[in-house]
Amino acid sequence: MKKIYWILVLGIIGFGFGHGQEKFLPESHKQIYIGMTMDSLIALKGPGLVPGRSFSGLPQLTETPKVDTLFTETTYLFNKEKVLYEIIIDYKDQFELYRYMNDFYGAPNVDNKEWLIKLENGKELYIWEYLNRWCIADGETYK
Repeated sequence: MKKIYWILVLGIIGFGFGHGQEKFLPESHKQIYIGMTMDSLIALKGPGLVPGRSFSGLPQLTETPKVDTLFTETTYLFNKEKVLYEIIIDYKDQFELYRYMNDFYGAPNVDNKEWLIKLENGKELYIWEYLNRWCIADGETYK
């Protein structure tokens, strides 16, 4: 009961940036949002997350699904304040991710290959596909 309470509290604290993101995230990741703290993600996901450092030396967490899914791994990248700024979902090679993303978001609106989504709270999500990875990031970081 105590864990559920803290998940709700942390979710409400982060609601300001998370509001409206869920409809732009894959079904498997709808409870995650850009702008949540590392501690909130750990509280939500539990001990299955593996800590590490990104190529730039910033903190990251990696998660491997416990069941066979279309994706093989998710990497969560954090800034130096330990706030989530990017989610990278690695899909299996045979999955036609870019075609799926086109169906999900509609035609790309950035350079005919990426998406910039303006959220209800004025924030932006920058979304692209790279080597069969679904990348979702804070739009401010990638301007």
